[in-house]
Amino acid sequence: MKKLWLDFETRSLANLKAVGLDNYAKHPSTEVLMLAWAPDNEVPTLWEPRLGQMPEVLASALADSSVIKCSWNYNFEKKIFLHVLKIDIPQGEWYDPSI
Repeated sequence: MKKLWLDFETRSLANLKAVGLDNYAKHPSTEVLMLAWAPDNEVPTLWEPRLGQMPEVLASALADSSVIKCSWNYNFEKKIFLHVLKIDIPQGEWYDPSI
C-alpha cells in the first residue's frame, strides 16, 4: 500500500463553524460516526466505531510511515485522528489533493 485515502463523518455538540476546527476536535462530545478509507485505488471501505474495533489493516496502514495518508482538506482528518482517536500522524505523512 502506497496511499491511504481517508474521509471522516463526525458529530458533536460543538458547532464547527462557530468554534473552529481545533476546539471542535478537542470538544468532549465530538465523536467519529464513520471513516471511509481506501488503500491506493481500491473501492472504499467503511469503518463505524460503534460496530467494532478498527480493522487491523487500517490500523497498520495508519501506523506505517511509508504509507501516505490522503484526504481532501486533510487538516480535519489529522485533528480528528489526534484529538478523538488519539492517533498522532506526523505532518510529513499527509497529502491533500485540494492544495
